[in-house]
Amino acid sequence: MTPRLPQDGKMRPASDIKRERALRPKVDPELATWGRKVKKRDGNRCQWPGLDYNAVLSMPVNTIIRTQLVISPCVSGDKRIDPHHIAPRGRRRDLKYVVENGICLCRTHHDWVHDNPIEAAQIGLLSEETYELAQKTK
Repeated sequence: MTPRLPQDGKMRPASDIKRERALRPKVDPELATWGRKVKKRDGNRCQWPGLDYNAVLSMPVNTIIRTQLVISPCVSGDKRIDPHHIAPRGRRRDLKYVVENGICLCRTHHDWVHDNPIEAAQIGLLSEETYELAQKTK
């Protein structure tokens, strides 16, 4: 395997390369495994939900305006697929590695979910329940 040169085509000292590697965020191997399992289960395809017309009509008007893309299944054409935690890792530590708490979304829809948490919760792509609240309701 030939070493890849940086974009400027110049070789860098090994110490620079080691420093760069040390600064990279560490990957949680268990989280990476979770992501692979979610992608395998969902066929590595965006699971953006198509809503029926009556479901859209029952939403508040401002939600309908914001969620125009929700009416049909994913047609974004975005090939980048992300595993998404329905119950956020920070709120539900107990579900961090649970495959059933994951769903594949294309990057376009994944970004939309995080930019529109209220609407995402309404269509089941985000859960606002905290760990403590979930424990109380058991």
